[in-house]
Amino acid sequence: MAESRKEERTGEKEQKRQPSLVAPTPPEREMPRILSAETEKVRAQEDTDAPTEYIRRAEPGSDADAELEIMLKQIEGYFLKRARHHDLEAISFTLRHLFSRVDFLYRQALPELDAWTAREERERETFVHQQIWLHLQTVNRTLDRMAPLCHLLSDVIECLLETLDNEELWLRTFEEEDTLQLQQVHLPDKQKRSSSDDQPEESDEPTARASEVWERAATTLMDRLLLWQEQHHKLTPFQQQFAQPTLAAINLSELDTAFAVLLDSAGAIFGDILPNFRLVEPESHEEISALLFDLMQQSDQMLVQFEVTLGPLTALLRHFAALSEGG
Repeated sequence: MAESRKEERTGEKEQKRQPSLVAPTPPEREMPRILSAETEKVRAQEDTDAPTEYIRRAEPGSDADAELEIMLKQIEGYFLKRARHHDLEAISFTLRHLFSRVDFLYRQALPELDAWTAREERERETFVHQQIWLHLQTVNRTLDRMAPLCHLLSDVIECLLETLDNEELWLRTFEEEDTLQLQQVHLPDKQKRSSSDDQPEESDEPTARASEVWERAATTLMDRLLLWQEQHHKLTPFQQQFAQPTLAAINLSELDTAFAVLLDSAGAIFGDILPNFRLVEPESHEEISALLFDLMQQSDQMLVQFEVTLGPLTALLRHFAALSEGG
């Protein structure tokens, strides 16, 4: 009898744990029904967010990603003994993936959309409309992935700022470090000699090496930022890309402004704020707070631009979905 009751309770728990159904995809994201085999192939490639050529050029672990990791380690170093471990993981995670999405947006998604809209002016074929829809979807999806990253980034920065405001925690960790150094000073001579035998002699070489590595990281990131700007300047404004009379009601200038502001915010984060952490001493929590505030401000600015792009992109997606279905 007890076993049967136990089985009943287990069955009830399993029913409660059943996941809820996913809501259907909104109309503007439905795939046009008329798709050629070639379009399906392109869509499968687009779902990876990067064709083969792009993966070879900027896959995770490329030079810029590795150099970005150096800067993120510098930030973690300020909070290593003061902040929660998952907060440090979160800020590194968000900045790495935000960099990757911005890189994809300005080096791949927007330039390819520009190329297909230029082709539409000459061909006006259903297949071209489908490709424009697909690349608009790629841009839209990229922004959708960036938005939660910015939300998480702003949230974790608030947690780090609370850590900085906790003077007791901040000062205690420095006192613990001082106590540890004093204990090492008062070690017995025999133990002190054995400890010194295990450690290499101090020199200026590690400091010079760290400075060289940091300068190389900053230079590599700056080169990537310049490449984003170069690609963005080559783009045809959205008002010219979609100059059809049927699209006149859509405020496409909002898209041009939004993508320009997004690029400025990304440049401020990866070309200005992160490199400036190198100039701050670990105990200068006021300067660290100022940099974190700047970082959060740029993240919030990006969130505003995501909202601005939502209406025009949705209208464009619906327009080209209808053209693709209508042939």
